[in-house]
Amino acid sequence: MLILIAESKTMRCDALPVAPADYRKHTPQFEAQAYATAQRLRQLSRADLAATLRLGPKSAETAFRCYYDFPDKSTGLRAIEAFTGVVFRNFAYTSLTAAARSAADTRIAIISSIYGLLRPSDIVRPYRLDFNSPVMGGGLTPMKFWRGLTTDALLEKLSSTGSGTILNLLPKDATACIDMKRLSASATIITPDFKIQKSDGLATPQAGMLKAWRGQLLREVITGDISSPAALKEIETDSFVYAPEGSSPTNFLFIGA
Repeated sequence: MLILIAESKTMRCDALPVAPADYRKHTPQFEAQAYATAQRLRQLSRADLAATLRLGPKSAETAFRCYYDFPDKSTGLRAIEAFTGVVFRNFAYTSLTAAARSAADTRIAIISSIYGLLRPSDIVRPYRLDFNSPVMGGGLTPMKFWRGLTTDALLEKLSSTGSGTILNLLPKDATACIDMKRLSASATIITPDFKIQKSDGLATPQAGMLKAWRGQLLREVITGDISSPAALKEIETDSFVYAPEGSSPTNFLFIGA
């Protein structure tokens, strides 16, 4: 089972020294495209960068520094540890066993606005970019720019691993970076749907809780070595459980209190 997750808007900025050999071993697949995008953005003034990325002054200053330093390959962070959003905090990668970390690197694919597709162990530079910012080659948004490239790469990954199932934990903007129709011809795509049980029926959880549950489900799949839809249905946490009623073969409903 291949698991798709998305980058988070928040990242660590304390890039660590990286040996050249280590960087070569963990270079992102689409580093050249990321570098080209960063080169365009680092030519902008702080004001133009803020306007282009629709950022406030403080975030724009952070982004400006990130793109100025982007070409420096002597420092960086592994992607799974660089992102600090809710999904990543609830996945809690650093607390996993060595075996679980190894499984995570094989089974998780991270959709990134600037890098396209990342393995958890890929070494990345800090950046700030939204999926709908028209800053890629040809003035395209990442959603349009990456669609063919990431889909081809994921199809290759499915073929090389022999996986026939994808667990889609992506938000809508990251999902738009992939041609799901093409993927569904080669694998069964399971998309979890999380709801809260209330006295008058089911309700959609607020964004923070939804992200937390995605991270918790990801952790359950990796630590439990879950690789089949049937095993996915058996997951039961303190936060949510699988609900047969309301689920379909490709949309699994999980209900929390």
